[in-house]
Amino acid sequence: MARSFKFDQKTLSADDRRAIAAAALAYWRHFDQRIPRNSPDKAAWLSGEMNTTDLARIQRITVTPEFALLQLSDLSSVCVDLFREAENSVGTEKLFELYSWTRSLYCYASPVEIERYLRQSGLASSGEFKLDHYGLMHSVITGKLASSVVAGQD
Repeated sequence: MARSFKFDQKTLSADDRRAIAAAALAYWRHFDQRIPRNSPDKAAWLSGEMNTTDLARIQRITVTPEFALLQLSDLSSVCVDLFREAENSVGTEKLFELYSWTRSLYCYASPVEIERYLRQSGLASSGEFKLDHYGLMHSVITGKLASSVVAGQD
């Protein structure tokens, strides 16, 4: 992922931005493929338990492995969609491209929460999930990538 950031450059061309989007999309697809999905029975149980105003029930459900898997799979599915959109937006109208990249920041908003869900689900010990690029990705998107789009770098 970090190889696509072009640290030696002050701006990012459309091709550079497309490469970042493609790398992020590949990362999130790989992440998504490694998250087991809850069975239909467990999904129905989760839905039933969460459909309440009983705070004690909600607190009990949010610490289960099933809830963690639901959160991780929801996140990874959304991030696949967001980076597909970001990749397709590169070089289009500036505002749309900026909007797509801004939306993708959702994927990097809370690495601490993602780590917690990985532990809660039992997936953290696998060592397969690397989150170390999250802060850097956030900085690149909000820094030189956004500046490059605004400056019209093609």
